Amino acid sequence: MGNSTSQTSKSWDDLFQALMTPEDMSAYLEHNSQQDGGRQSTLEQQCELLVGVVQVESTLLKLNEVAESFDTAVFCLGQLVSHEPKAISELPFARTVVSGLS
Repeated sequence: MGNSTSQTSKSWDDLFQALMTPEDMSAYLEHNSQQDGGRQSTLEQQCELLVGVVQVESTLLKLNEVAESFDTAVFCLGQLVSHEPKAISELPFARTVVSGLS
């Protein structure tokens, strides 16, 4: 279990690093959008989680932790779409990402 948690943390760290250095984003997308044996890709899992945070009930945004998570999720999705629009639009889960921003 510890190894899985460590991998998950590294995946999120890698995403945030790519978001902070847009020149690395293309490589991140290419590497993390690959499905592994029929399972969702890391990027797809991350996008679904981010969209879930963005679609939180608006009354919950009064809580600081929820508002901070909401802001972070919007930033992540926005960075992905603004810096790599073509790559994101070609992903099989592109609609999920766009729905999170609408």
